[in-house]
Amino acid sequence: MSATLAQMLAAGCPDRFQQLAAMVTDWPAMVDAAAREGVLGILESEMARSVFALPADARRLMERLRASETLWQRHVARALDGALGALEADGVRAAVLKGPALAERLYPEPGLRWSTDIDILVAEADTDRAVAALEPLGYAVEDRLAAGYARRHHHHLHLYGRRPPVIELHFRAYVGFGVVIHAEDLLERARPHRTAGGGRCLVLAPEDEALYLAVHVAGHCCDRLVWLYDLKLLVEREPALDWELLAARARAAGVMTAFALVADVLAQRLGLAIPPVARAGAPGRIRRRIIAGLVDGRRAPPPPGPWSTLRQLVVMAALCDRLSAGARFVRHHVVRLARRRARRWLPALVPAEWAA
Repeated sequence: MSATLAQMLAAGCPDRFQQLAAMVTDWPAMVDAAAREGVLGILESEMARSVFALPADARRLMERLRASETLWQRHVARALDGALGALEADGVRAAVLKGPALAERLYPEPGLRWSTDIDILVAEADTDRAVAALEPLGYAVEDRLAAGYARRHHHHLHLYGRRPPVIELHFRAYVGFGVVIHAEDLLERARPHRTAGGGRCLVLAPEDEALYLAVHVAGHCCDRLVWLYDLKLLVEREPALDWELLAARARAAGVMTAFALVADVLAQRLGLAIPPVARAGAPGRIRRRIIAGLVDGRRAPPPPGPWSTLRQLVVMAALCDRLSAGARFVRHHVVRLARRRARRWLPALVPAEWAA
């Protein structure tokens, strides 16, 4: 279902879209799949362009889901503006990753893109100030053990409010594939932005944003079509994107293999051709071909649980640029899983921190 959906969104012209849409035999299932993939609004927009008539049951389902999405997106946008106002008042420099700020800049209408939470990037030294600035809005850090582990080994803290959405406060841009991408250089190169609601923030420079989005989607096994569609729109909206600079930053960060995989998947699923210079000399061509078979959209990803975790770990380990980075990545997560099991089975004998 996801592969057919991707083909429709990559169609490029109303006639081709209508051709593909006419081949769909279960439209309620297709509408449901589009909602799960975060692209229901985009699908609705493409249908309006092609004047394709949905079956009545699918149309009712789409209208109900889109009404819910619209209300939620307005709430997320208001919550983002509130968070940005609090951070600005405390002098915390903050960039917005993905979410409403990206939708406002890249999508024909911001409401077309579904966001589940809010992602904000701050310098690592500003993490505690940012948490304190958001506390008056009702946000608090996740439980102590999880937060302690995140500060040592991950890239964001979960801040929970009195009601959703959750804020993911990034104090590093990304941790994965055996490397750390720090926030500070990205913040220095970021550009000022004002949201539709008036919130002042930063957005990443185009090359940094493209690399961040690619690494993020690779780390999630390319499982949600909306993340690939974000990249497609960014490339189309930024014709002056410096691909050589982007490739240089990917190599310097140690994520060239992950970026090259996403470039492969973009071409395969959404018909977006990334210039060859962007992945020239990328390592792991055979590994990428194998991994591409696991993330090509023809199979639904496993539900959350052990198999989903194992799949993600295998993909991320295989996409590490260097064998040493891959070995460190695997060792860390094997040890972590073993400690969590030990804490579960022998709680009186091992430290509480092993549960994180």
